[in-house]
Amino acid sequence: PPRRGFFRTRRAEADWLRAQQPDLVLTYNWGAIEGLAAAKQLGLPLIHHEDGFGAEEAGRRLRRRNWARRWLLRGVPVIVPSRGLQEIARREWGVDAEHLVNGVDLERFRPAAAEPDELVVGSVGGLRPEKDYATLHALVDEGLFTIDAGVAAGPPSWSSLASFFAQSPPSSP
Repeated sequence: PPRRGFFRTRRAEADWLRAQQPDLVLTYNWGAIEGLAAAKQLGLPLIHHEDGFGAEEAGRRLRRRNWARRWLLRGVPVIVPSRGLQEIARREWGVDAEHLVNGVDLERFRPAAAEPDELVVGSVGGLRPEKDYATLHALVDEGLFTIDAGVAAGPPSWSSLASFFAQSPPSSP
């Protein structure tokens, strides 16, 4: 449902969840906080995942969000991909989060054409500005190295990234 403030959105998401009757609700990052609250309100089985922060919380978490996480994540299994996030969850939210190792099995997913000394850059995940693909593009454009690059991602910034690369393709081979 469209966002219309925390309580109205939580109510709309609770109505939606009630109609869906899910066996398990998986929520992801701050953007799902109302859904998390709705699932808790309905007593649905729930797992929450945090994988990092947007630019507004990268250096320091917002106090109101920390308070909400501390309140809403109580009694909810939380999964994080790094020890740093695990520590933030413990220290700032009072949550004993599970660390699930993040990464890609490089041997299993090695591109067929890749030689052992060839540089292959891959990115899997949300294309957010803090990932800074423009810097990678600039390094390739300056000829500092040549890469094979693969991106498996989507919103929110896919169109802006595709547009950026289309407007200024790297000049290196």
